[in-house]
Amino acid sequence: MRSIAAAERAASRVCRVSDRAPAVRFHLAVRLESPGDPCVNLTSDLQFSYEPGLPEPAQEALDRRLYDAIYDAVEPGDRRLPPEGLKVTVTALTGDPPLAAILADDPAALDAIGDALAALLADAVRQAR
Repeated sequence: MRSIAAAERAASRVCRVSDRAPAVRFHLAVRLESPGDPCVNLTSDLQFSYEPGLPEPAQEALDRRLYDAIYDAVEPGDRRLPPEGLKVTVTALTGDPPLAAILADDPAALDAIGDALAALLADAVRQAR
Protein backbone atom coordinates (compact mmCIF):
# COMPACT_ATOMS: atom_id res chain seq x y z
CA MET A 1 0.00 0.00 0.00
CA ARG A 2 1.37 3.40 -0.97
CA SER A 3 1.46 6.15 1.57
CA ILE A 4 0.49 9.61 0.46
CA ALA A 5 2.29 12.69 1.64
CA ALA A 6 0.23 15.85 1.27
CA ALA A 7 0.76 19.52 1.92
CA GLU A 8 -1.88 22.22 1.74
CA ARG A 9 -1.37 25.92 1.45
CA ALA A 10 -3.79 28.85 1.39
CA ALA A 11 -2.65 32.20 0.08
CA SER A 12 -4.17 35.65 -0.34
CA ARG A 13 -3.10 38.82 -2.05
CA VAL A 14 -4.67 42.21 -2.68
CA CYS A 15 -4.01 43.62 -6.16
CA ARG A 16 -5.19 46.44 -8.33
CA VAL A 17 -6.08 44.91 -11.71
CA SER A 18 -8.01 47.76 -13.28
CA ASP A 19 -8.22 51.53 -13.08
CA ARG A 20 -12.00 51.13 -13.22
CA ALA A 21 -12.39 48.62 -10.38
CA PRO A 22 -11.42 48.59 -6.71
CA ALA A 23 -8.48 46.54 -5.53
CA VAL A 24 -9.35 42.85 -5.48
CA ARG A 25 -8.48 40.32 -2.78
CA PHE A 26 -7.59 36.99 -4.32
CA HIS A 27 -7.66 33.85 -2.19
CA LEU A 28 -6.66 30.38 -3.30
CA ALA A 29 -5.95 27.02 -1.76
CA VAL A 30 -3.60 24.44 -3.20
CA ARG A 31 -2.87 20.81 -2.26
CA LEU A 32 0.32 18.96 -3.16
CA GLU A 33 0.32 15.17 -2.99
CA SER A 34 2.97 12.55 -3.52
CA PRO A 35 2.94 10.05 -5.03
CA GLY A 36 1.29 11.61 -8.04
CA ASP A 37 -0.21 9.79 -10.97
CA PRO A 38 1.70 6.68 -12.14
CA CYS A 39 4.47 7.29 -14.71
CA VAL A 40 4.05 11.08 -14.59
CA ASN A 41 6.45 13.50 -12.88
CA LEU A 42 3.93 16.29 -12.40
CA THR A 43 0.14 16.31 -12.59
CA SER A 44 -2.05 19.39 -12.16
CA ASP A 45 -5.76 19.80 -11.57
CA LEU A 46 -8.17 22.68 -11.02
CA GLN A 47 -10.98 21.54 -8.71
CA PHE A 48 -12.95 24.72 -8.22
CA SER A 49 -15.44 26.75 -10.20
CA TYR A 50 -15.52 30.47 -10.70
CA GLU A 51 -18.44 31.90 -8.74
CA PRO A 52 -20.29 33.56 -10.29
CA GLY A 53 -19.38 31.93 -13.58
CA LEU A 54 -17.18 33.62 -16.16
CA PRO A 55 -17.63 33.78 -19.91
CA GLU A 56 -16.01 30.67 -21.41
CA PRO A 57 -13.12 32.50 -23.15
CA ALA A 58 -12.18 34.28 -19.91
CA GLN A 59 -12.40 31.05 -17.90
CA GLU A 60 -10.24 29.18 -20.41
CA ALA A 61 -7.65 31.97 -20.42
CA LEU A 62 -7.43 32.02 -16.61
CA ASP A 63 -7.30 28.21 -16.41
CA ARG A 64 -4.36 28.20 -18.86
CA ARG A 65 -2.56 30.81 -16.76
CA LEU A 66 -3.07 28.70 -13.61
CA TYR A 67 -1.80 25.50 -15.25
CA ASP A 68 1.25 27.38 -16.56
CA ALA A 69 1.91 28.80 -13.09
CA ILE A 70 1.97 25.31 -11.59
CA TYR A 71 4.50 24.08 -14.13
CA ASP A 72 6.58 27.26 -13.79
CA ALA A 73 6.71 26.78 -10.01
CA VAL A 74 8.07 23.24 -10.44
CA GLU A 75 10.88 23.56 -12.94
CA PRO A 76 11.90 20.60 -15.11
CA GLY A 77 14.66 18.58 -13.51
CA ASP A 78 13.89 20.06 -10.07
CA ARG A 79 15.80 17.87 -7.64
CA ARG A 80 13.12 18.42 -4.99
CA LEU A 81 10.49 16.76 -7.16
CA PRO A 82 9.68 13.43 -5.50
CA PRO A 83 10.82 10.44 -7.58
CA GLU A 84 7.27 9.02 -7.37
CA GLY A 85 5.81 12.22 -8.85
CA LEU A 86 3.76 15.13 -7.58
CA LYS A 87 0.12 16.11 -8.00
CA VAL A 88 -0.79 19.77 -7.57
CA THR A 89 -4.48 20.60 -7.14
CA VAL A 90 -6.02 24.05 -6.84
CA THR A 91 -8.97 23.41 -4.53
CA ALA A 92 -10.35 26.95 -4.16
CA LEU A 93 -10.07 30.31 -5.86
CA THR A 94 -12.08 33.44 -5.11
CA GLY A 95 -11.91 37.12 -5.75
CA ASP A 96 -13.48 39.90 -3.72
CA PRO A 97 -15.07 41.60 -5.57
CA PRO A 98 -15.93 38.60 -7.77
CA LEU A 99 -13.89 38.20 -10.94
CA ALA A 100 -17.06 38.21 -13.07
CA ALA A 101 -17.98 41.67 -11.76
CA ILE A 102 -14.51 43.05 -12.48
CA LEU A 103 -14.52 41.64 -16.02
CA ALA A 104 -18.04 42.93 -16.68
CA ASP A 105 -16.84 46.46 -15.85
CA ASP A 106 -13.45 46.14 -17.54
CA PRO A 107 -12.84 43.17 -19.88
CA ALA A 108 -9.28 44.40 -20.44
CA ALA A 109 -8.49 43.49 -16.81
CA LEU A 110 -8.27 39.80 -17.81
CA ASP A 111 -4.49 39.90 -18.39
CA ALA A 112 -3.82 41.64 -15.07
CA ILE A 113 -6.06 39.15 -13.24
CA GLY A 114 -4.20 36.28 -14.92
CA ASP A 115 -0.83 37.76 -13.94
CA ALA A 116 -1.91 38.22 -10.32
CA LEU A 117 -3.39 34.72 -10.02
CA ALA A 118 -0.38 33.08 -11.68
CA ALA A 119 2.05 34.82 -9.30
CA LEU A 120 -0.06 33.96 -6.26
CA LEU A 121 -0.39 30.30 -7.27
CA ALA A 122 3.31 29.90 -8.09
CA ASP A 123 4.24 31.36 -4.69
CA ALA A 124 1.79 29.04 -2.91
CA VAL A 125 3.15 25.96 -4.71
CA ARG A 126 6.77 26.90 -3.90
CA GLN A 127 5.93 27.53 -0.23
CA ALA A 128 3.99 24.28 0.11
CA ARG A 129 6.96 22.27 -1.16
